[in-house]
Amino acid sequence: MPRLKMAMPGLEFIGNSYMPFYGGFRIYLRENRTSPFIFGRAGYMAMISENREQVLYYPMWSSSSYWPPSYYYTSDREYKGGPTATIGMGVSIATGDLETYLSFAYRHFRTKEIVPTSTVNKEELFFYYNRLEIKAGLRF
Repeated sequence: MPRLKMAMPGLEFIGNSYMPFYGGFRIYLRENRTSPFIFGRAGYMAMISENREQVLYYPMWSSSSYWPPSYYYTSDREYKGGPTATIGMGVSIATGDLETYLSFAYRHFRTKEIVPTSTVNKEELFFYYNRLEIKAGLRF
């Protein structure tokens, strides 16, 4: 039987601090005390604080393009959050009012950084994170 849920926000520290807001579902594959399940979540990672001490400087050229020597990134940065999605599976073991579970999931999220350059232009840099999420927990 599927269960829809709204998750409690937490904190993520990935250079900067983010708060994930998401909703999700969990579908139990059996109605027994021990049951495998599949689940998914989708939402948004909101930026809550910037790490001003860590400024990343990017190379001035790459194999696909070249910038003239007078072109550079400034240290004024604007950090943004981005979308997040998780899909996974697990097993639940219920004993009385207590449920123990173990789950494995693939998690993806993206953040954005807007960087002014030495010209009038601003560049948008996207950072993609792909994670293996392993959880063990108790629910009561």
